[in-house]
Amino acid sequence: MKKYLLSLAVVSLFYTQSDACAWSDPDYEYFNLFTQSIIRDKSYLPFLHNYSSRFYSGYNAALIPDDNIETWKKFFNNQLSYTETQNLVYKLSMNDLNALKNGTPGNPLLQKLGTGFYHKYKEGIDYLIEAKYLEPYMSINYVESENSFYYDRSNNSKDATSLDYNKTIAALTSLYHAARNPEIKQRYGYQLVRFNHYTRNYDAALQAFKTYIEPIKLKGTVYFMALDQLAGAQRGLEKNSDANWNFFQVFMNRKDRKESAFISMKLSDTASFSNIMKRAGTNEEKNMAYFLLGYEDFNNPIPIMEKMYDINPDSEILKVLAVRSINELERSYLPTYYYTDAASGKVSVQRGKADTKDSADPQKDKPGQEVKEEKVSFWQKIVMFFKNLFGGSKSDKSGSEAKADQSDDELFSNPDRIPFYTRTGYYYDEKTKDYLDDLEKFTEKTKEKSKDEYWQIADAYLKFLKKTIKEVLKSSMTLKPPTRNTRKRSKG
Repeated sequence: MKKYLLSLAVVSLFYTQSDACAWSDPDYEYFNLFTQSIIRDKSYLPFLHNYSSRFYSGYNAALIPDDNIETWKKFFNNQLSYTETQNLVYKLSMNDLNALKNGTPGNPLLQKLGTGFYHKYKEGIDYLIEAKYLEPYMSINYVESENSFYYDRSNNSKDATSLDYNKTIAALTSLYHAARNPEIKQRYGYQLVRFNHYTRNYDAALQAFKTYIEPIKLKGTVYFMALDQLAGAQRGLEKNSDANWNFFQVFMNRKDRKESAFISMKLSDTASFSNIMKRAGTNEEKNMAYFLLGYEDFNNPIPIMEKMYDINPDSEILKVLAVRSINELERSYLPTYYYTDAASGKVSVQRGKADTKDSADPQKDKPGQEVKEEKVSFWQKIVMFFKNLFGGSKSDKSGSEAKADQSDDELFSNPDRIPFYTRTGYYYDEKTKDYLDDLEKFTEKTKEKSKDEYWQIADAYLKFLKKTIKEVLKSSMTLKPPTRNTRKRSKG
C-alpha cells in the first residue's frame, strides 16, 4: 500500500492540473528563471519577492541560523555540534538536566557528555533548568473583550500570570545576583524583562532592562533578546517611536528574528520611517532604514537603491532589493501561464491579467465566448514554454524549414521569443513602471564597484530580458569559472 501511495505522490509532482479561472494565486505555478536565493546572507530569505503572502516562504527554514543556539554553542566551547546544542537547549526536558545535575544522566547525549560536563558548565546548566521551568508560561495573557468571538474559553491554557509574580521575581533576582558568568547573569536579566512584559507590568519591564541588562557591558544575542522584550513593553505603554527604534535594532542584529521584528515595527506611515532615519547615526543604520523603505514602497526601487549604493555598494541588503526587482521584471516579461484551446489545439499564453492572452486562434477573442482550458501536464508546460521562448516563424513554412531561413539575429529578435513588458496588475497601481533600463544601468555601475559576482550574474540576466544576446555573452565571459580540484591520473 505504501508503494502505491509513494508512486501516486511522485506522479502528482509531474502531472499538475489547473483551472482556467484559478489565477488568484500568482505564485502557485510560477517558476522564476533567476534564482532569488542566490543572496549570501540567508537571514534575508523571508524578504525575497512573491505575491501570495507578505513574506517569501519558499526556502528551507534551517538555512537561517538560530542566534541563541550559536551563542550557547560558543558558551560550551564548541564541545557540542549545532544539532547537539539545539537538542540540549530546546528538546531535552528539565528532568533530563536535573538527572545530569544529580549524577544520573539517562539521556544518551548527556550520558556521552558525562557528569563532568555539568561541573564544567554548572551555571549554564542551572540556567537552562530554570528556563525550561519558565518556558511553558512565557506568553502574554489574553484579555477578552466583549467582541472576542474567537476567544478560547478553556481554563487550561498557561500564561505568565499563572505564576506567582512576587515569588518568580524574587527567585530570578536571587539567581541573577548569584551568577558569576556575565552572559548567564544577563540571561537571568532577560527573563526578568520578559516576565514583566508578559504579565503586562510594562514599567517594571523598562526598569528591569535598566537595572539588569544595561550594567552588563555585553551587546550580543542575549542583549538583543532582552531589547526585543523591552520594545514590546514600550509598545504596551504606547511609546511607539522608542518601540520602533528598538525593534529596528533587533532587526539589524538578529539573524533569526528579522521577520518578527519587521512585523513588530508596524511601519505603516511615512512618519515611522522618518523617525527611524532621524535616529540613525551610523551608515549601517541609514542603509538598513533605506532597505525597509524600499521593501515597503516597491513601485520603483531604483531611487532607494541609488542611496544605498552611495553608502555601501557591497551591502548584502542592496542585493536583496535588486533580486526582488529582477523577479518583478521577470514576471512582467516572461509568460507565467500556458493553456491550450479546445477547438484549435493552439497554445496560448497568460501574461499577467486575463485580458492579455496571445493565441493563434482568432475565434477566442469573440465577445461573450468563454475560453475553455484543457488540462496540461507539467512536462507539457515545460515543452510549451521553450517552444514559445525560442519559437516563431519567418513565413508560412513549417518547423525546420522556417528556422533554417532565419538568421541568428532574426531568431533572437523574434517577438515570441521573449514577450514584451506586460504589467501584471497584482497589488500595484498605475505608478508601477517598466524600470528594466534603469536597473540595467544600476547593475552595470555596481558590478564595476563591487567585488561580488552576484552583480555580474544579475547584469547578464537583465540583458537576457532585453534580448541583447551579444551583451549577455559579453557579461557571461567576465564570470570566473568554478574551481575544481584536479589530480594527475596515475599511469599505473
